Amino acid sequence: KDVVMAPDRNLWIDELGMIYKVHRSFSWILLLTTLGFSYRFIGYFKRLETHERAENKVFITLAMAIPLGVFSQTLVGVGLQWLHMPGLLQVLHLIGVALLLSVLFIYIGMVHLILCAFGIYRMTVRPTVDDKKPYLVLPRTSLVFLKMFKKNKGD
Repeated sequence: KDVVMAPDRNLWIDELGMIYKVHRSFSWILLLTTLGFSYRFIGYFKRLETHERAENKVFITLAMAIPLGVFSQTLVGVGLQWLHMPGLLQVLHLIGVALLLSVLFIYIGMVHLILCAFGIYRMTVRPTVDDKKPYLVLPRTSLVFLKMFKKNKGD
């Protein structure tokens, strides 16, 4: 009897308010940042030798998939805006973001595993110091810090 009807799809964007504007703004920031990183990666990729490219094939593939995913999701988001929220693009947007997050998680996880393996390898290969001294913290700003508290000649 008292059935609440959902608004038409073309009115959904008007109902979202500020959340939609923030989402849209951050998506453009993400796209521009991804384009910057992609430009750096392409420069790095051009400097690699052929055997280095073969050794890093998984990382290169993932590093190329991430910008393509971000760019495609931006296009789908623009399509959602301009075509008044068609159902097919909603599904593509949700599935695409899930795949993109999965690829990012795999990429970051692989990098961390390699860093852990390298750290463990480095600990086993590197000789220990015979003359052990207590650990002394010296940050890079220590010289500036000392100049700040340097006593005057008159003191």
